[in-house]
Amino acid sequence: MTYDDDDRWPGFTDSDALDSLPERASPWYEYNADRADRERREDAVREIADVLARVIAAALTSRQREVLLLYFVHGLNEARIAAVLEIAQATVSQHLTGKRRHGRKVGGALRKLRKGLRHVASGAGIPPRDRQVAVALDRLLHESPTRRAVAALFASLRSCR
Repeated sequence: MTYDDDDRWPGFTDSDALDSLPERASPWYEYNADRADRERREDAVREIADVLARVIAAALTSRQREVLLLYFVHGLNEARIAAVLEIAQATVSQHLTGKRRHGRKVGGALRKLRKGLRHVASGAGIPPRDRQVAVALDRLLHESPTRRAVAALFASLRSCR
């Protein structure tokens, strides 16, 4: 049995018939209010991503950035990151969370990220909105971020770039 175009799409044999359908009949139609909400969300995510990217670039070493992104964005565990970067697993852990030196916790990408966000939040000459975003991100990180929560944050930031 064979079908031709007329059998499969009765009444839609030419493009004029499709063009005559109302815009709202499209499965991709978006109401103006929905579009405005989506655009506001995307703008907010871009704004957060910009502040976070600047803080990450300023506060972390290149190796800490690599480890942070492999761990939170790509979801690799410490052993896998160690294999990919050809470093010890303990070094990966130190890059993420820091280590104890003379009884004090030092280093670590997460600690430096929090410190960088606090610096932006209290910095003079920094736009007020950037300071507000930094305060919000610092609060988020202060709640002991899980890998899933941070990965979701990074995924949403990546999708709006």
